[in-house]
Amino acid sequence: MHPIVQKVEKYIQTNQLIKSGDTICLAVSGGADSVALLNIFLELKDKLSLKLLVCHFDHKQRKESGEDKKFVEDIAENRGVPFIFGSLEAKNKNNLSEEILRNYRYKFFEKILNSDRGVSSIATAHNMNDLAETLLMRLIRGSGTKGLSGILPRRNFFIRPLLSLQRKEIEQYLLDIKVTYKTDQSNLDNQFLRNKIRNLILPDLQKINPKIIQSLAKTADSLTKDYNLINSILECSIPRLIDQQTDQKIVISRKKFIAKSKNLKTHLLLSLFSKISPAKDISSIHLINSIKLIEKGEGCKTLPLPHSLRLTLKNDKIYLLNENINKEK
Repeated sequence: MHPIVQKVEKYIQTNQLIKSGDTICLAVSGGADSVALLNIFLELKDKLSLKLLVCHFDHKQRKESGEDKKFVEDIAENRGVPFIFGSLEAKNKNNLSEEILRNYRYKFFEKILNSDRGVSSIATAHNMNDLAETLLMRLIRGSGTKGLSGILPRRNFFIRPLLSLQRKEIEQYLLDIKVTYKTDQSNLDNQFLRNKIRNLILPDLQKINPKIIQSLAKTADSLTKDYNLINSILECSIPRLIDQQTDQKIVISRKKFIAKSKNLKTHLLLSLFSKISPAKDISSIHLINSIKLIEKGEGCKTLPLPHSLRLTLKNDKIYLLNENINKEK
């Protein structure tokens, strides 16, 4: 067994990502990381008594995407692994953001999980470089503790078995076993922040610290543990604050909120907003301004926020509203 396969097996066992007899669906794009994921799981399949499926989602953003689909389908067929295909169904397929494309991709994954195929988990090929790049990208954008916490080995039914590997290890593994993969040329376009971090910033940082990838991964892991601690405190505190809650509205006691510690207030607000919206663009400035309004507490005041969110102060109550859902209803 190749040392890389042994390393992944140990990571799977340490993080209890799968159990004997599981049916695992491997998300394979055709790139080095996902092709390595497939080959590693094929080596582990019998030892761990796994049933494997391969899925591929076509985002229809590149003219070569059809070739990628054929490439992955051929690999799956040659290895005797069932193949599941999905593609972007949006009417307008142009200039879609990474977040929108990700949402379509995960809807495809959820259909697989909810099908009668008995899929236990979907494995994605995120590696240690992805973790480091994500940390830097969120740091540049001014994310808080939650945003800076790492890509988790498991999130619900999604597992990331390759997080212990660097990209250079993955590419060397494929070279060793003489397996080819597709290269997405869009990854070379440095107008995108992630590509700029991957192709320009990280290589420069590696000149200062050759182990910068591992260092950033450890930092992300440490921040994840810190956030988990904060989250456990939030889980105890939030139910005591909420007076009323629906899909589009949360009402909390201003008196109880202002009694909380200064450092906890921003985490409380962000967590509360996330209950009625993804709240991805709520920045530290939005949270600070919200807290200032709450603490001032004079009369009826309203603060508009991203994603049609709104904070209103009235009769010593704090109203957190998602006006988008109100309009839909």
